[in-house]
Amino acid sequence: MKLFTVRFFDRLFYVLVCMVGLFAAAAIYLVGLNRQTTDAITRAARYDLAWTCVQAKIEVANLGQILGVYSVDPSRSHLKQLRLQSDIVGGRTESLNAGEFGRLLSRNAAVAARLQDYVRLSTALESTLTGPLNAETLIRAHRQAEDLQNGLEPVCSSIQQDGAVAVAASQTRLRNAHDAALVLIMGLIGSGLGLISILVIQNRITRVASENYEYLANHDILTGLPNRSMFLAALEHTLADPAGSRPVAVLTLDLDRFKIINDTLGHAAGDQLLKSVAHRLDELRQAGSIGLAARLGGDEFVALVGSADIERTAPGTAQTIIERIRAPHRIDGHQVTVDATIGLAFGEPGVSGAAEVMRKSDVALNWAKALERGTWGVFEPEMDTQVQNRRALEMDLTAALINDEFEVHYQPFVDLQSGEIRGVEALLRWRHPSRGMIPPDVFIPIAEETGLIVQIGRRALLQACRDALVMPKPWKVAVNLSAVQFLRDELMHTIDEVLDATGLEPRRLELEITESIMLGDERKVQEVLKQLRALGVHIALDDFGTGYSSLSYLRRFEFNKLKIDQAFIPAVATDDAGLEFVKAIVELGRVLGMSITAEGIETAAQQQALTSAGCTFGQGYLFAKPMPLAELIDQSNRKSVAQELAA
Repeated sequence: MKLFTVRFFDRLFYVLVCMVGLFAAAAIYLVGLNRQTTDAITRAARYDLAWTCVQAKIEVANLGQILGVYSVDPSRSHLKQLRLQSDIVGGRTESLNAGEFGRLLSRNAAVAARLQDYVRLSTALESTLTGPLNAETLIRAHRQAEDLQNGLEPVCSSIQQDGAVAVAASQTRLRNAHDAALVLIMGLIGSGLGLISILVIQNRITRVASENYEYLANHDILTGLPNRSMFLAALEHTLADPAGSRPVAVLTLDLDRFKIINDTLGHAAGDQLLKSVAHRLDELRQAGSIGLAARLGGDEFVALVGSADIERTAPGTAQTIIERIRAPHRIDGHQVTVDATIGLAFGEPGVSGAAEVMRKSDVALNWAKALERGTWGVFEPEMDTQVQNRRALEMDLTAALINDEFEVHYQPFVDLQSGEIRGVEALLRWRHPSRGMIPPDVFIPIAEETGLIVQIGRRALLQACRDALVMPKPWKVAVNLSAVQFLRDELMHTIDEVLDATGLEPRRLELEITESIMLGDERKVQEVLKQLRALGVHIALDDFGTGYSSLSYLRRFEFNKLKIDQAFIPAVATDDAGLEFVKAIVELGRVLGMSITAEGIETAAQQQALTSAGCTFGQGYLFAKPMPLAELIDQSNRKSVAQELAA
């Protein structure tokens, strides 16, 4: 009953609004009708223009008579009268080019042309009469006056015809306006009948409301796609018919780093991105690439594909979806790029259950995300164990924060010319109580996905700044920032707080960021980098040459240092092309005022090649492995003693 009441008054409101609109239209119409009537009267006044034209003809005729009298009796009084009448004719000529006549000429080219002929004749006659008068000029004046009178005749005729046509048109428009008034009145009557009809069709309103509720129960409100329950129902229906259905694949996809975009641009922009992704999935459905697309919740979607050769075709479909979603999205004036990771699981009609296929697809998704984002993975039975291990790590990460299981190790970077240590990079390590040391590439992605990286990163930054104060020399200390940390609003507050708490000079702190950060809000990135530079903190672009490398980033964003990814280092000592590539980066850094650090140096040959290429700093196992602070201090002290003994 409540639903009916709401729907009923909604529609009643709309009808009343329409009626008010019709009454407003009636008022506007009456104003317009008044204007049309005035316009008709004005057009009727064109007959006054014809009268003016006739008067001009009379004045020209009078001029001809006076000219005849002067020809017989060329007295001074007759000459004066002749020239006075000539001035009158000239004044009439000027009046024909002004006022309503002028407006008429702007609309009627034929009348304008005829009137110009008349003006030309009038000017010629006036010129004749103002000069010396003799028998020859009198004859010419008689001829010009006659031509003038004949030239005015078609002008007056055109004026009369135009006035008659204008009046007829105005009368037609007035009749049409009255017809429109009748239609408007009928519309008002019809709207009243419509209002009455609303009271009669209560059952139809209830049915429509029920249909809306059914739609909302089966569709995602934000994107308009089917929701989880509708997708599961469709999957169950497909798998329940072994005779009429083909094998299917369920493709569960998750948007990579969606949380960063949501935190950076706001939830409204995040919603727009979800709508854009949903629209592209629906386009693929309409094109026949997928059978059904749905939103499961958050940034997770799912697609259903059926094919007789599904195990061969489904991976290609997954790649198509990834590439389609990867194309830039235009969100609130920002160009946003987002990747998708997809998990695939296959179902056989009459054999597989919908819930089990969905679970396997979700397992494959988690496996693919752990392996490499922006790709797809097909479910394999051993994945269950891997996913369980991952979920166990997620829970253990929280416990690691509470139990303070994270350690900061340091790897020096050296001056390639002198071999002296110029700074250290702080590297996070997790000493698990039962699994031992867990590599960063295993737990860091999980920490970023769960958001724990913010707390873990803050502790690492605080520890590194504290340790820098007790190092043997005032080296720079480089700390890695994840994209999740960098794009959070509290980043600057965190850095200020850590520097104040430790007393470390900002110039000794170097923050390393990766190119993935550039995929967020460019204006936000620019603002954060500007604030860091103003604080005196140095900024290094890590892993340069991989991922989303773009020279445009180097021009738009100012970095203090480029770190060449270790993947390019082995080739510098064995391949001329690899060495030339490094030289190009070094030259680029020189032009942009950046120093260059090569990561992953393991041999003396590599060091020599990089030094010859002009590389500033080097880092790698050739110089030192990552080590705890105590070991770093011990090695530094032993090196100092050895140098003193050698001296």
